[in-house]
Amino acid sequence: MIRILLLIFTLFFSCDLLASGQFELWTKAYNPNANLEPRDIYVYLPPKYQESNKSYPVIYMHDGQNLFDPTRAFLGQTWKAQSTLNYLIKNNFIEPVIVVAIDNSKDRLWEYTPSQSDRRDGGGADQYLNLIVNQLVPAIDAEFRTLKDSKNRAMLGSSLGGLVSIYSAIETPNVFGKIAALSPSLWWDNKIILKLLQESQLSLDKVWLDCGSKEGEIVESVNSAEDIFLEQLNQNQLKVIIQEGAEHSEKFWAARLPYVLYFLFPKN
Repeated sequence: MIRILLLIFTLFFSCDLLASGQFELWTKAYNPNANLEPRDIYVYLPPKYQESNKSYPVIYMHDGQNLFDPTRAFLGQTWKAQSTLNYLIKNNFIEPVIVVAIDNSKDRLWEYTPSQSDRRDGGGADQYLNLIVNQLVPAIDAEFRTLKDSKNRAMLGSSLGGLVSIYSAIETPNVFGKIAALSPSLWWDNKIILKLLQESQLSLDKVWLDCGSKEGEIVESVNSAEDIFLEQLNQNQLKVIIQEGAEHSEKFWAARLPYVLYFLFPKN
């Protein structure tokens, strides 16, 4: 009897794994722009993607190493993105989505910042976003069944990845209609991103902003960004969360990810 139950459990578990979406390596050492370092790109396809003919929204996420694989993640701490996506999709909390995980490179700080700073070098965000917008997005749209309007295309990142996500709303309008910035490094270069936001005409469907209460000056900057966004967005389009007791780490970004995904693509 025990052997039979074990066999049934094993078969059930195996079928469940097969029915789940997984991050798979799409391109190794992706490098269509010689000015940037090569990087691996992983793609998550939702459960039952292969059996359907549907097209799906796409989320582009920075710091791909930290999203799902503890052997590659910073300090082994991931966002648990794969299990979170599978749970939310299977239980009809969010729309099935494709996720493109873009690994960072040794030039992460330069690539994710819009300007040079008196504290450290930076200013490569325009080239990094050009890689995504003009090379990666068309390639993904060509290979996978994607919904190609901006309302069905999101960009999501944390820390400097949150900074470059907000910058994309300014510099690449009408490409990403949804932006999620977790603990964004808005302090960069004397908070230049807030000035750029103030001067911009935004074309966005939804914006998620958050941080932890223990993140120092980021809290004040997030509150300032909220005021600026509300000048052009209504309260249904903007979600701002200050998580009590949370710090600047993958642990807390993983905890908030389900709420971010639910806000961006809730199941109707």
